[in-house]
Amino acid sequence: MKRGFRFIAALIGAMGIMVEVLAAGIDDAEMVQQFSTKSDMQLVARYVPIGTFQTGAIPFSLEISPDYRRMAYVADREGGWIAVVDGNNSAVYTKLDCPDNGCPYTKFIFSTDSKRIAYDAQRDDRSFMVVDGIEGRSYSSVGGHVFSPDSKRIAYLASQGKHSFVVLDGKEGKKYRSIGGFSLSFSPDSQHIAYVAQSGKKWHVVVDGKEVSTYDEISEPAFCSIFSPDSKRIAYAAKRDNQWFVVLDGKELTQYDQAISPCFSPDSKRIAYLAVRGNRQFIVVDEKENAMGANCCASFSPDSKRIVYTSRNNIVVDDKVVNPDYGPLSSFSSPVFSPDSNRVAYKAWLKGENSIIVDGLVGPWFSSAGISEPIFSPDSKRVAYIAHYVEKSNGFDVAHKWYVVVNEGGSNTALLESAFRLTNLSFVGDRTLRAIGVRDFEIVRVNFEMEKR
Repeated sequence: MKRGFRFIAALIGAMGIMVEVLAAGIDDAEMVQQFSTKSDMQLVARYVPIGTFQTGAIPFSLEISPDYRRMAYVADREGGWIAVVDGNNSAVYTKLDCPDNGCPYTKFIFSTDSKRIAYDAQRDDRSFMVVDGIEGRSYSSVGGHVFSPDSKRIAYLASQGKHSFVVLDGKEGKKYRSIGGFSLSFSPDSQHIAYVAQSGKKWHVVVDGKEVSTYDEISEPAFCSIFSPDSKRIAYAAKRDNQWFVVLDGKELTQYDQAISPCFSPDSKRIAYLAVRGNRQFIVVDEKENAMGANCCASFSPDSKRIVYTSRNNIVVDDKVVNPDYGPLSSFSSPVFSPDSNRVAYKAWLKGENSIIVDGLVGPWFSSAGISEPIFSPDSKRVAYIAHYVEKSNGFDVAHKWYVVVNEGGSNTALLESAFRLTNLSFVGDRTLRAIGVRDFEIVRVNFEMEKR
């Protein structure tokens, strides 16, 4: 049985690409196939220079604004570190937050409208937030910064001595023993803010500065926001007397041994979460327990009618296993629906190889560094991703190659090799992709046009 394609070589054309593939499938059946040579689509790349790195720059710290017009990165300077934002240098800092391993990377956050930027910095033993180039008050530590969806407000976590608190638009909130590091979030309409905080031995959900509930423990909403998409509802998982349950609009739902990360549907009318009872782990949707086991949280389709999740080594869509015909995978990313809710794509790993699977059809396998998460075009007809291939010789890396891969349904797939390391891939139309490319000191914006051969 043919189980996949291992990527071998690329034949680059001036305006497109043909890829020859050795189909030494995962079961090592040897056969030769032509991959994408029958495609009626080709990719044409256009490069626009947007900047260069300064001496001492850390290229992997590069962050790009949502509109692809601004950039920020970290650079080594005079025994310390600087933040370079749109070519302008900050003051020299002792550290640009990376406490785990001492690296200089910081978390640059651009606002949704791309006009604002924030990052955390340290001078000597004091930390502070830098917002739009202005240093805020210093604390023992800061982090978790987030802009509101309308880009007008900013909040972050801070600690001073034994206390933790939220700083909202420069004003300190109530002091707590600790605050959930992933719990801070604005509502989609930017009118409300919520987080999980501990006071003594009890935990609270805090909304707009008011403690709306108190429990023995509250799970951080790491996968989904506590707010519904319409900003009118809230949901979270809580614990009392060794029993977990979801609290939906103040009402406690069914009790379990564990309940994790409730997620609202896009229309805000439905809710799904992961639950554990005894040795069973399963998805609960609208308070109905799914019979099939589950690994992690479920995702709704954009129309709110369908649901997808992972179960052991399987992908489950609407309670049906939809794996390709070669059986269970070794691991995979969270599946995503297309904008029209009719298609599903995900990244898969099998015996050290990576592929994107769309509607159960396997794309080319990349046996080295891996691939990005798949993205759908606005009209749902195309799936695109970045592939990174490392050419090896005698166990050593001899070349790094970057590709944009676009599938237009079935075997109609086009690939284009780039001379730049690619990041930030997105659709800007049904047949146009945009990405950021980095090569040595060059930074470019790349537009990929899909054209008929």
